[in-house]
Amino acid sequence: MTRTKYRRGLGVLISVLSAMMVLVSSAAAANAPGEKEDPYQALLRQQIQKINLTEEQEEQFQRFDEWAVGYLAEQSERLFKKKLTPDQVREGYRSPVTKKGSYRGHLRCKINSAGGAMVRSHQAEGNSS
Repeated sequence: MTRTKYRRGLGVLISVLSAMMVLVSSAAAANAPGEKEDPYQALLRQQIQKINLTEEQEEQFQRFDEWAVGYLAEQSERLFKKKLTPDQVREGYRSPVTKKGSYRGHLRCKINSAGGAMVRSHQAEGNSS
């Protein structure tokens, strides 16, 4: 496949993945060094969100997975300090899309709904929620 096929929709995929990374990194930085948070309280302030994908989005993520496996195999010496084949990369690769049975695929992420690392959203009108 050519790179032009991957470029279409890749901006959307990168946006979703980078937003998920921000959520994960902000959750990890929520506590100051030396502070311990009650695990029960952490569960109360985290919500698990499932983002259901359309058929087109599922295809985009499948293309992304194919690209990622190829890229990781090509760059394996630099990234993992050893040469890996695409089959070896596939063994350890986990797609961001979860799909079970005949149901549509979905993305799953944890969102902090309270505390210092709370996620905020802004509407087009400028109001924050």
